[in-house]
Amino acid sequence: MAASLGWTPVGLTLVLSPGVKFKPPGIQLQTAAGVPVSWPVGTAARLVITNNDVTPVFSTTWNATVTTNTMRWDESIANAAAVPDKSHVQLYLTYGTDAEILWQSGGVVRRS
Repeated sequence: MAASLGWTPVGLTLVLSPGVKFKPPGIQLQTAAGVPVSWPVGTAARLVITNNDVTPVFSTTWNATVTTNTMRWDESIANAAAVPDKSHVQLYLTYGTDAEILWQSGGVVRRS
């Protein structure tokens, strides 16, 4: 059996709908038992969305607003509409001065 070293990103699906801004419910950090805890001071998060299958190549970064209790995005209708279907999305986290980690990774699904 092979060993794995490092962090394996959790799966992520970014769902976008036409004519709607991207403003999902806030993400709350919880213990394994489901008890809410505060995000560490200095936490930063960003979604990196890319698509190399379109011309020109698409790439954008959406930074989150992180408060003590929640991580949130509030992207405009125009920003959400610009993202091609089946793009790749990655959610990166940084805790204070620690190195950035790839927390979640997956794809974009456009709903009609």
